[in-house]
Amino acid sequence: MLFARKSEADVLSSGVALLSPQFEQRRFAYVAGDVATSSGGPFAVGFFRRDDIEVGLIVRNRHELGCPNYSVSKGYAGHTELVSTLGRAGQEQLIHGDGLKYVARHGGDPFIALQNDLESIVLAALDRSEEAFRESLALAVKLAHARLGF
Repeated sequence: MLFARKSEADVLSSGVALLSPQFEQRRFAYVAGDVATSSGGPFAVGFFRRDDIEVGLIVRNRHELGCPNYSVSKGYAGHTELVSTLGRAGQEQLIHGDGLKYVARHGGDPFIALQNDLESIVLAALDRSEEAFRESLALAVKLAHARLGF
C-alpha cells in the first residue's frame, strides 16, 4: 500500500473497511469523526459504537495509526491498558511505537495487527462476558487516569 499518496482520512477509511466486519457482527456502528490538524499534525478520527461502548481510532501524519481508545461512557483507556486488564499483556500484536504511533509487533500493517488483537483479545473478551469486559475496561480507565495524574 502506498501511503504517501493517501490522506489520513483515506488510510482511516481503509482500516475501517478492514475492521468493520468484526464490529458489525457485534452490532457496532461506525461514526466518522473529525479530519483536521492539531499540534500533533494532521489527523482523522472515527469511532465504532454500540450503546455506550466505544472504540476510537485515529490516523496521523498520513499513515500512522495512533492509540486505539476504548470507553464505556466515562473516560478512555488505551489499547495497552485494556489488553493488560484483560490479562493478555505481551500477547498483543499492536504495540506502542515511536511518538504517538502504534505499530505491528512483527512489522507490517498496524490495522492488521489491530484486527488480530480485536478478534483474539478485545472483542473475544466482549463475546465471552460483556459484564466482565466492562469491568476490565473500567479498571483500564482507572489505570489510564492514574498514569495521567487524574
